[in-house]
Amino acid sequence: MNRYSKTLVFICLLLAGLMSWQQRAVASNTGISAEDIASIDDARDLYQSNCAACHGFDGVPIMAGVPNFGKNERMEKTDQELLASIKNGRTPESGGVAMPPWNAVLSEEEMAAVLTYVRVINGDPVFQDNCLSCHESSVPPVAASIPKTTEELSSHQGPFNLCKGTDTDNSMEREDIIKVIQFLAGVSKN
Repeated sequence: MNRYSKTLVFICLLLAGLMSWQQRAVASNTGISAEDIASIDDARDLYQSNCAACHGFDGVPIMAGVPNFGKNERMEKTDQELLASIKNGRTPESGGVAMPPWNAVLSEEEMAAVLTYVRVINGDPVFQDNCLSCHESSVPPVAASIPKTTEELSSHQGPFNLCKGTDTDNSMEREDIIKVIQFLAGVSKN
């Protein structure tokens, strides 16, 4: 094989690899479907029916000594740890209150759905108020240029360009845009 042929083969293999990588990246960020939205609606209903009496409808507790999900208290715990708390209940910590076990009330799937909702509870009302009217049945993928981690979101300078073709960055508070991005990231993981 001459030098030209080797270079051509190399370029073809490189392009094939890049296209494969890009397809995997797109597949992992496919947006949120109507099914995802229905699932989060069901999870919200479960949370509000079973958890809100203590933890509050917006994650801000009604009872003293209960974790404040609105401030992400206990959200550093793993899903496994939090599911064990939901399933088996919790004994009170200093100044806290006991949480009853939910394993006789909720199925494993329902407990997992409640946990998913708790992890995105901060962004849910913001999404409903600002996004649901246009995105009732689906949400496009979050642009790759938008930061995903809390640290990156907090330190991001300039506009997020969350919703193309709209004035979202100017019509919403920065904190609310971050909540929506975190909500979308949490919902699309499930």
